[in-house]
Amino acid sequence: MAKLSYHQRVKMTKKSFAFPEKKTKSNPAGKGGYPLDTANRARSALSRGAHNLSPEKDAELKRKVHRRYPNMKIKGGDK
Repeated sequence: MAKLSYHQRVKMTKKSFAFPEKKTKSNPAGKGGYPLDTANRARSALSRGAHNLSPEKDAELKRKVHRRYPNMKIKGGDK
């Protein structure tokens, strides 16, 4: 998977992220976390989410990935 540069990330729409965030001083572009623009990044988001998110947020991430990539197999039951 190609590394996502700052400039590429800034150009992405909010719909490309699982959890878009508002613009803040520390996040001037207003971009969120867990990019889902490609299937590989969606798989990576699922892996990172399983380790770093609360069970509720992880279930929400799985639903969003399933909605965007319905043929992708997702472990954990919740979609």
